[in-house]
Amino acid sequence: MSAATKDGVGVRHPIASFLPAMLQADEFCVRFTQGLDEVLAPAVATIDNLDAYVDPWLSPAGFLDWLASWFGIELDATWSEERRRSLIANALELGRWRGTVIGLALLVELYTGAPGEVDDGGGVASSDDPDALLPGQRRGTVIIRYADEGDDLQPARLARVIRDVVPAHLALQLEPFGART
Repeated sequence: MSAATKDGVGVRHPIASFLPAMLQADEFCVRFTQGLDEVLAPAVATIDNLDAYVDPWLSPAGFLDWLASWFGIELDATWSEERRRSLIANALELGRWRGTVIGLALLVELYTGAPGEVDDGGGVASSDDPDALLPGQRRGTVIIRYADEGDDLQPARLARVIRDVVPAHLALQLEPFGART
């Protein structure tokens, strides 16, 4: 038994079908529950399709900002829908690599649409000698070079987003490359 409401939202399981047989035979009870079907149909349809609302590739465009807020991601309304969806789809990967060179490079690429360069001056090594020199350069600044090709990129937003993931004890320096048009 399936019915449609006035606005076209289908009712997969009308309430009347759950009534005892004695009440299903009562015309008033059936008409009364049909009125409730129309009121509840949008909520039931939303619950039935909840998995589509939380999938960044299937979610309605109006839900993308809400979905991004789950991950603390800031979306720009001027970006294409595909670019916004891609950023949300990569949110777990961004979280996994947060604060690392790999994570910063991925974040820059997702926000700018082009690969960037990250120079943190650091390095990793192991030694049995406690007096061994430390690897890398002693510098308290992370330098990020990004493509600035004049599209919809907002440098202030990029700086704010990157500042949130750069380790707190390091300064941030952004260096655009490419010509603005």
